Amino acid sequence: MSRPHYHEHDRFFVVVSGTWWVARGASSTRGTKPSGGSYVVHYANGVHYDGAKDGDAIIALHGVGPVSTIPAEDK
Repeated sequence: MSRPHYHEHDRFFVVVSGTWWVARGASSTRGTKPSGGSYVVHYANGVHYDGAKDGDAIIALHGVGPVSTIPAEDK
């Protein structure tokens, strides 16, 4: 799991396999559906954290780059 952070551009994810856990702000994490095709959006400047915690997850990421990962404490 990552630490809370944000990016200056929107980022779009498709979960190909496994479970990709996501949370906005400091809320508790929730898992995307483990089946392929689940979709996640991280909007620009929105604090979030995410990652795989119960096993492997494969994700396809799309967005504008390069992108910085900015710690939430810097917001």
